[in-house]
Amino acid sequence: MADMAGLALGVVSLGITVCKGIITYADAVSSYSGDVKSLSNLATNLDRNLRIAQETINRHVSSTASDTGPSQTNTALSTMQPSTAMVETEKASQDTITTSLSVSSVGACIKSCEADLRALESLVDDLAGVPLSNPTFRESCRRVFKKLTYALHSEKKAEMEHRMNSVNSTLQVALQNLGINISLDQTDLVKKAHAETAAKIDQNSAAIMLHRGRNPNRRVTKGNDKGD
Repeated sequence: MADMAGLALGVVSLGITVCKGIITYADAVSSYSGDVKSLSNLATNLDRNLRIAQETINRHVSSTASDTGPSQTNTALSTMQPSTAMVETEKASQDTITTSLSVSSVGACIKSCEADLRALESLVDDLAGVPLSNPTFRESCRRVFKKLTYALHSEKKAEMEHRMNSVNSTLQVALQNLGINISLDQTDLVKKAHAETAAKIDQNSAAIMLHRGRNPNRRVTKGNDKGD
């Protein structure tokens, strides 16, 4: 299970990097073309699902490693009656097998996405003219975009959309193989995202108030605004 999980996480990491490149590309050329929004939307959705898969696999692997620790297991079983200990041992063993099969299945699904992700990586490099790691990536995207014909850009854009949809479909099947755990992971990630967003809003509001030199609780009149 660990080997397959490791391979899957490598593909997920590649996918997250590719999505970042697509989103950055779409943002860089958005002022020249309004039809790249779909690329950004697809890449954002794919990036979210990849991160859910990454978090879920890591959680399963960590959970399995801790649950099968010999000292913890033996200590717990030693306090039970022999018959109860036997039942618990069999249950723990079955749970471990089920988890291993689920993660292996998910890992195989994700690994099958590698070809599409490699193709997407190549398409992004072609459209940008330089790899994502290059500091001039955004400027290069604009420069290359201006030289592309509409037909050629539309062809590459259509292929990127097709491959992202293909990866997303495969990824959703992989996530469904982990059942209810995925729903829990999505809820956790959404809550985390909301909390981070709320914290940023609070920080920005506090910075604005500090910059203006006003008390947030004091009512500001139109006349006071002119005096700033």
